[in-house]
Amino acid sequence: MLIRILCYSALLLGIVANAAAADFSDGVRQLNSGEYSKALEAFKPLANAGHADAQLKLGLMYHFGLGVKEDDAVALDWFRKAADQGNADAQFFLGQMYTFGWGTHKDPDPDLQAVQWYFKAALQGHAEAQFNLGLMFLAGKGVVQSHEEGMKWIQRAARQGHSAAQSFVGAYQ
Repeated sequence: MLIRILCYSALLLGIVANAAAADFSDGVRQLNSGEYSKALEAFKPLANAGHADAQLKLGLMYHFGLGVKEDDAVALDWFRKAADQGNADAQFFLGQMYTFGWGTHKDPDPDLQAVQWYFKAALQGHAEAQFNLGLMFLAGKGVVQSHEEGMKWIQRAARQGHSAAQSFVGAYQ
């Protein structure tokens, strides 16, 4: 009996996961075609249920004002929810929010926060985060200034084909 219950539960979880994936794909399609209100309807329940990619998309919608009133504080909250689940893109965008002060005015050390989020994304291979982390090290923002550490991260981004990093490395040599 226990095996039947476990199999039934696994089947239900698979159906729910497939439905969530379909809803997310529909939301992405609607977002890309400019149907922002429909995208919002698709992403909102998924994001509230903990779907990290939907949380990221909502963060982007609020940051850029796509179908919603632009609100960086709300964007920051959605990015943080996705970032806390390990979403590298959300971690990168949190770094950006702190770097540029978007919705983060109350933080006493935004550069430190930016570095921490860039670092998390960079460790997952996010090239843009690696490049930005390298720049933070070169400038000594949020970290002790280190030319060596900065170039290490910029070179990692360059090896992944990040064009600005490649240009930076080329100009440095």
